[in-house]
Amino acid sequence: MAIDLETVGFDLPKGGYGPHGAVTGAVTGAVMGAVTGEEQAPPWKRDDMIIWPSALASGKFVAVLALAMAALGGCTFSAIERPATAKVAPGDQLILFPAQAFKGRRALHVKYTDPWQREDYALFKGNGARAEIVHAAITDRGYEVALEYLFTVGHSVETWNLNRKYTVSWGEEERLRTPFAVLFYIPYRLVETNRPCFGFSAQWDDPPEDPDHRPGKVLFGYYCGEPGGILTGEAMETLIGRIGIRGVTERLESRPGTARDDAPFAPAPPPVTHDQDEAARLARGPSAGGEVGNPGFPFDLARSYSVDGNGNSKK
Repeated sequence: MAIDLETVGFDLPKGGYGPHGAVTGAVTGAVMGAVTGEEQAPPWKRDDMIIWPSALASGKFVAVLALAMAALGGCTFSAIERPATAKVAPGDQLILFPAQAFKGRRALHVKYTDPWQREDYALFKGNGARAEIVHAAITDRGYEVALEYLFTVGHSVETWNLNRKYTVSWGEEERLRTPFAVLFYIPYRLVETNRPCFGFSAQWDDPPEDPDHRPGKVLFGYYCGEPGGILTGEAMETLIGRIGIRGVTERLESRPGTARDDAPFAPAPPPVTHDQDEAARLARGPSAGGEVGNPGFPFDLARSYSVDGNGNSKK
């Protein structure tokens, strides 16, 4: 008999054994041995679902696994941290876009967190303009984790509900150096509404030991102006220059109940299930056939890597 790990109250990201890879498999195998008295093999995976022996359902296993996870990478957890999606509290927003069109308008911010990554979604709108942005970053806890980001700018544009709804007429891809990375952008127009837009994407901060040279931070999104309007190259680059990330382009400020300067991904108690569902709905698109949100959120990009003493990838 096999069960989904979620059934027993524990989640791991997609992509193998979770970002800890073989380390997690070895530790949990040892834990299972302590619980059952038998040698245990690492988990196996089917259709993006982590499958474990049914013995994992025991409360004893969960308690022992919490201690084992606390030992991984020299990190400590007060409890097993479940992935959580939540509206972002005031002062904890990471994505900034103080464009003139959005002045005086409150943006919507949603975040997804787990022990390996934080992913933020933001919606800005006002005066006929709209922008949606996703920012993802690995947590700084000593894990061997990078982000598996495979989108081109065009592919990232096509993930958004607004752009999936209309025919897109593409311009030529350009690039611009920003304070945090080289950002690639591409102008396009939504044909049916004659709306000028541009999509953008950037990746940076590669973990130095990742043999595949994947990023530790990613940002992608789009901006659309008023239907019938025009976005010149200069206007697009000015708008791109207004995009910011707290902790990257601006210093994180310590505020009661929010992340500290030195720990922007400090864990917080997960919200109740109803609140998580509502937050996920807002980020993915609150209505079928709507024009806001991204159905891929959270993209869950964290992937593990492992290197030997010579810096080579372990197979």
